[in-house]
Amino acid sequence: MQYEIIGSAYGGGMGHDGTSATATHLSNLHITPIEILESEYPCRINRFELVPDSGGVGRWRGGLSLKREYELLEEATVIRRFDKTKFPPRGLAGGRDGARATFRILLGTPEEHETPASGRYEMKAGERFCLQTAGGGGYGEPRERDPSALARDIAEGAVSPDGAKEYD
Repeated sequence: MQYEIIGSAYGGGMGHDGTSATATHLSNLHITPIEILESEYPCRINRFELVPDSGGVGRWRGGLSLKREYELLEEATVIRRFDKTKFPPRGLAGGRDGARATFRILLGTPEEHETPASGRYEMKAGERFCLQTAGGGGYGEPRERDPSALARDIAEGAVSPDGAKEYD
């Protein structure tokens, strides 16, 4: 049995951007490192990344969500529970909402689909699933974002060139 605590992101606030892919509860726990998962459990992690444009736009941008894709090497029961799947983290003071959380199973097959907020899934070896945590909401009017901060966001991959248009 393997149990993961996966945080999401903090929203932006007066004077600061939100923090990306962090534990958002008072648990002092961290997401399990890939090396531990792959050496102790019958799975492979195919992707583990921050998601561009997932933080709500605002004068101070919301933190980015993370995406992790698993491939099962043996049959397994996958049980999951997420918050923020229906209602995304809200932006404040004119800031936009962050991305909502998603959980997709049977990736790359005709049966691929997004699941509800919680569920239990019997999966076979070779099947894949992907979780994406919620992004933080933005704070303040997007058009008031410092142009140098937006340029840094683009350079670092937090905001795509298309996503930067949301700041106009």
